[in-house]
Amino acid sequence: MQRLFGQAPVAIAIFRGSRYVTELTNPAVCAIWGRTQAQAQHTPLFELLPEAAGQGFEKLLDAVMATGQPYVAHERPRSSTAMAGRTPCTGILCTSPCAGKTAK
Repeated sequence: MQRLFGQAPVAIAIFRGSRYVTELTNPAVCAIWGRTQAQAQHTPLFELLPEAAGQGFEKLLDAVMATGQPYVAHERPRSSTAMAGRTPCTGILCTSPCAGKTAK
């Protein structure tokens, strides 16, 4: 699966648990985050990306986990210290619970 994700032309990350520990990342998402795959592996999302905390992502991910309903946003602005000196960007954000998982 890692090889398939690694070749995907889109950014992909899989998280586990209430702390959103990164279980699987691909090079595209790590490039966006400004982190290596080694830094990302088995690290809680908001420890890995403290600059993402307080931007509403925690609430969004908590809601997806609680309801089991996917979330999709088009052209969501992203703020990150990894973007310093680069053009700000927007993107599509999709989050969904893993297949077979039910709401808590």
